[in-house]
Amino acid sequence: MLFDFLEKLKELEMTGDAKAKATLEVFEGARGSSNWKASLGFERDVLKFAEIDFELLSPIEAQDLQRLSEDRNRCAHPSMTTSDDPYQPSAELARNHIRNAVTHLLAHPPLQGKAALERLIKDVESEYFPSETADARDYFKTGPMARARTALIRNFIVVLSKALFDQPWKSLPRKRRFAALNAVLTMHIAEGEKALAEILPRLVGAVPDEKWYRVVFYLANIQPSWALLGDAARVKAREYIQKATEEDLFRFMPYALNVPALRQLTENRLPDASTETLARTAKVNSSRELINEVLARLESASSFRGAEKILDGLVIPLASSLKNEDIERACEAFCTNKQVKYAIRVPELLRNLLNASPNPAGNESSWRNVFDTLEGEPELISTAGNLSEQLRNQFGFE
Repeated sequence: MLFDFLEKLKELEMTGDAKAKATLEVFEGARGSSNWKASLGFERDVLKFAEIDFELLSPIEAQDLQRLSEDRNRCAHPSMTTSDDPYQPSAELARNHIRNAVTHLLAHPPLQGKAALERLIKDVESEYFPSETADARDYFKTGPMARARTALIRNFIVVLSKALFDQPWKSLPRKRRFAALNAVLTMHIAEGEKALAEILPRLVGAVPDEKWYRVVFYLANIQPSWALLGDAARVKAREYIQKATEEDLFRFMPYALNVPALRQLTENRLPDASTETLARTAKVNSSRELINEVLARLESASSFRGAEKILDGLVIPLASSLKNEDIERACEAFCTNKQVKYAIRVPELLRNLLNASPNPAGNESSWRNVFDTLEGEPELISTAGNLSEQLRNQFGFE
């Protein structure tokens, strides 16, 4: 264990740890001067250094290894017992000591405890830390998290979770923290979920009502969180979705649709959401309920600018997810709703929709209706000439 501890100190010294450097100098000074008394004293204090100075051991782990040291001394110095009855530990005890030495110290990297936690948090705060879970897992395969003790796993989850609830992160820093949390929860499933079950109800309970949208972010990004949330918080989450203000809908709706237990309640709020909220949602979610709500709004558009806004901000961002019947509804809205038909920008927006549609040929009849409407009203050609020309060229309409 002494040599393993010294190797760990050398690794820490290379990272700039002044305490590790000073401890190594004490050992090298004793060895270089052949001061056997000081060398033995250093060896005697190794467990103290590992536990107190460098937090490589917990108090219980240090106690286990102290017993190993005492048993080793009994074996090495028979006079410590009786000359005619030497100490002979059982094979089970020997195996237990070997296991403790490996699991408590030998198998772990040089950083644990507070130092390891600080290093992990610093890593996650770096602008170069990955924002995807798979990449974060690869990042953690080396370093303190690779063979982390339960205490380190728990503390890391607590610190990251608390920060996500307490602070108004921008999108990318928030994604990095969610990636780090998910990586740890998939690397250490049992320890991670046990820690989350213990701390999540308490952390969520401390989130003020005006910041509860952050809880929805968390539920949408941390897969096991709903099951570990606790009954009281689950009840509050449902009530929050049903009663949230438009301001909060804008914040959480794109994410709440990704929480299975909250999806139906969130879909029920779609009619209450502003065009801006639906536009934000459409960028990250393409559920059938959202598409139906968007098309219903286009069909009932009551102003030119409103029709343009719905097409540009809602329908076109969802184009890759629209089915043939959805394109048919959009084309029909142009043909029948004057607020859509006569809006100046709509023809150009319909061209964008046509170009973004996954299967234009499957909606030839719908686009034919649009073409006939244009041709039947010559006054539209001044603003819709490009759309009419593209339909003629693409489908061969005459």
